[in-house]
Amino acid sequence: MVYVYDVRFTKDSHRRAGVLSRDIRMGTRSEKARRMSLRNKMTSFDNPFAPDDVDRHYLWDRHMRADIEAFLAGDWSAVAGDFDAENFFALDAGFFDDPANWRMGFPTLAAYRDRWLQMSALTRERADPEKLRHAMYAGAKIARIDFEGENAAILHKVFDGALPLRDGTLEPYGWQSVFTLRRRDGQWRIVSFVGYLPQAGSALVIQRDSEGRTHDEPGI
Repeated sequence: MVYVYDVRFTKDSHRRAGVLSRDIRMGTRSEKARRMSLRNKMTSFDNPFAPDDVDRHYLWDRHMRADIEAFLAGDWSAVAGDFDAENFFALDAGFFDDPANWRMGFPTLAAYRDRWLQMSALTRERADPEKLRHAMYAGAKIARIDFEGENAAILHKVFDGALPLRDGTLEPYGWQSVFTLRRRDGQWRIVSFVGYLPQAGSALVIQRDSEGRTHDEPGI
């Protein structure tokens, strides 16, 4: 059944409509200003996605907070469930712009797990423990999350910071990683990623071996 409303405006009704429209606009602006104020007060430890942006809020928590805390603790089990173990693989861009130079970095999740644990141990050995957590949160961000339908997503993560070493010096790093994700059984899981994509403006000085490859980069 369709209801048709015949609205006959008087001067007074126009005035009320104008006030209502103005109040709606002001309310929208106030909400935008409130959100902007909250965002400006956020630190690198805070989730920038609102709780009602459910999937992005969840993915930030997993790809930032959970990932960093697990890396700091050397606890792979804390993030193992975020991967599609059966289908996972990852490409290493090696800081090359040209995809022709990319290679298979991790053909299996086990290979990636072993590298992750190795780099976690090395990072904790070399870094100033009092400064490391803050540096890792400040040196990474989720730049964008795009969804295709309800069960597929691409997540762009940027690493741009410096590792605080025990001798008081800083070791700069900078790259990008692009993750493909699939929601399976109600949970988002990493199917693959391209890591070590070049990051424009990074202070990192790329050093390559005789084959033109980089090596011993921390994280993904």
